[in-house]
Amino acid sequence: MALTNREFITMVDTSSVIHLSRKDLSAIEVLYKESYPKNAFDARMLETNYYYGIRTPSGLASIAGIHVYSKKYRVAALGNITTHPDFRRKGFATTVTAKLCLSLLETVDHVGLNVKADNEAAIHCYSNLGFEVVCQYDECTAELECKEKPSRGERSFDITKSHQTMRLHQSLYLFI
Repeated sequence: MALTNREFITMVDTSSVIHLSRKDLSAIEVLYKESYPKNAFDARMLETNYYYGIRTPSGLASIAGIHVYSKKYRVAALGNITTHPDFRRKGFATTVTAKLCLSLLETVDHVGLNVKADNEAAIHCYSNLGFEVVCQYDECTAELECKEKPSRGERSFDITKSHQTMRLHQSLYLFI
């Protein structure tokens, strides 16, 4: 999906949204564990300064961040957006995503995201913010099997790390 109508995000009251940083890492990890265990979050992503959330008395309730950001190419891909199950259907994801988009649009021209086709709640949220489906794709994972040990002088690689890297590159390739 791509943000094609910026007017909608300007209509959302984002005053309840806070900027998240490394000091919020433990709360972020708890939220992801409870609401989005298969996320692609890495603590280094906080260094982009594009992570926002809503905190309640019981803790961090919603978060929105990015997977990809390029100041040079003026493009960003949203990601790792979730709301704790106890706080869903209250507009939290809409609010944090709107704040994230408003912040990103100060430095980028294009904002996109990937969402599973069967995630109707997320698609509804993003559509209400001015996103529209621009293409569909299939995401897949390739696994490598190393049958021989590398010869002396050759670089060896960790199958697990290669697998993760290939999956990330596949997603980025399909987004761009």
